[in-house]
Amino acid sequence: MFSSKARKEADLYKFEFHKLKQEYNKTNSLLEHYKGQVSRRDSVYYNLRTGSGTIQDSNESTTLKPFTQYSFQTLENLAACDPIISKILQTIVQSVFKNEFNIVTKDESYFKKFRKIWDDAGLDELMYDGYDSGNVFGHAFLLLDLDDGLSYTDPLDMKRVKSIRDIKMINRYFFAPDPTERNFKFDPVYYYLIQQPIYSGLDLNKEADLKMFSEQVQTLAREKIHYTRMLPFWGKKLKPYLFRTNLHFHDTYIRKIEQAAKNYHIAMDNLSTVMSKIPYAIAKISDLSNVLSDPEQRSNFSASMAVREQVRSTNNISVMDTKEEYELYSPTLAGYAEALDKIERRLCFSCDIPHDVLFGEGSTGSTSGRTEKTNFERFIQSEQRIKVAPKVKFFMQLFQQVYNLKIPDDYEIVFDHSETPTQIEESQTLLNNANAAASLADQGFDCGDYITSRYPQIIRDKDFSDMELLKDE
Repeated sequence: MFSSKARKEADLYKFEFHKLKQEYNKTNSLLEHYKGQVSRRDSVYYNLRTGSGTIQDSNESTTLKPFTQYSFQTLENLAACDPIISKILQTIVQSVFKNEFNIVTKDESYFKKFRKIWDDAGLDELMYDGYDSGNVFGHAFLLLDLDDGLSYTDPLDMKRVKSIRDIKMINRYFFAPDPTERNFKFDPVYYYLIQQPIYSGLDLNKEADLKMFSEQVQTLAREKIHYTRMLPFWGKKLKPYLFRTNLHFHDTYIRKIEQAAKNYHIAMDNLSTVMSKIPYAIAKISDLSNVLSDPEQRSNFSASMAVREQVRSTNNISVMDTKEEYELYSPTLAGYAEALDKIERRLCFSCDIPHDVLFGEGSTGSTSGRTEKTNFERFIQSEQRIKVAPKVKFFMQLFQQVYNLKIPDDYEIVFDHSETPTQIEESQTLLNNANAAASLADQGFDCGDYITSRYPQIIRDKDFSDMELLKDE
């Protein structure tokens, strides 16, 4: 049997062993903790160097993402500060309003009277701003303050309107829809005029988000307005589910062109970076693999390289160890022009604007650009017919009620689509007409009046006759 002294010594050893084991576990835990920190630092360093997991990551930038709402500030910044997006938006709105509309009717005095009232109300500017804001913010409205003896919450009664008190243009971020919907497109019956934009990523297809949204609206609402007292402009129409997801508003035109514009900027910025760094400085450093494998040495190496680049940038002097090698390399840029050309084509395709209109250069490809111009003209005509003409018709009805300007029975709203052809196009048209006239003349047709009406500057010499032409033959 063990003595009491031996048992005490055994217990003391057990206690010391247990204490050492605790210290070991604690030290091992700290070691694993610091290993994790180093690993995370390595991961961050790798991501920063390669772009993995960031917006520069090719996997991230090429993935199609689900629909998300834009904030008011984001759209304002893109429309105002991005030169390509701003150029596209301004080109479209200027093309839609570059030619005045006309109301064609047998009563020639009607349009003059209509135009006078239209100008006095400042509707040219209101229509321009409404269309522009609709493209930028997705939805904008002309808020009609008309004296019909009813409140804003009542449907507009055109037959009771006595005067036009005011017309304002307000974009969608200062309106909030009432949850009541009037059709299967989820169009609201009422809108609230609110004090500040509501943007919180809420999805009104979800009951919890709808409740939260309604609470925000009740806090910010100033006035409830029936939809008939608002004339809408929109950018890109959304399907009903996304329309409700976007707080009952249609979408900005910027979403359609943003990715193509971003790719264009990346290409141009990369080209600028490449050009600024030619020729490349290449330093051959001994034992670099071992240096990069050690976190501490890697940190010191990064610091030394930063100092070296600072010295080279500031003093135009490159310093290095006597064991290092240094050389300059100038890469070729073959194929870069073709890549930029394809990126520009994609941008033109996304925004429906011809290359020569967007960039002020000749059209690319095997055609003269006439096909692109024709498609763009059709796009502009569609915008005028769908978004502008209905507003003109509404104001015709309003002016008839307020100013007793009777609407003619035979009226037609038209837009002048005059386009100045290039010299090459004019020459080609003249040549085609001349060949056609000559061909018809051989068959016994007289095309003189047609040529004279199309080209009054072209006249036959008085001393020239058909008999002289036969003599020459």
